[in-house]
Amino acid sequence: MAALVLSIAGAAAGSSVLGPVGAIVGRLVGAVAGNVIDQALFVARRNLSLEGPRLSDLTVWPRPKAQPCRASMAAHVCPAK
Repeated sequence: MAALVLSIAGAAAGSSVLGPVGAIVGRLVGAVAGNVIDQALFVARRNLSLEGPRLSDLTVWPRPKAQPCRASMAAHVCPAK
């Protein structure tokens, strides 16, 4: 959030001093400074270890392997027998 606020403030300050080029430079400097502040405030979130379901837990078709599906325009899912 600090990156957004400081980039807008930097663009406003830079445009008042150097015009359009100053707005670009001010926005860049403000965004970099805000990013440093954001990283310092939210450093604890980087150390989170997220783990979810694995591909070995995945069941795609609950049908026997040797039984083929009938092709049909109306039925998109194979009916269970």
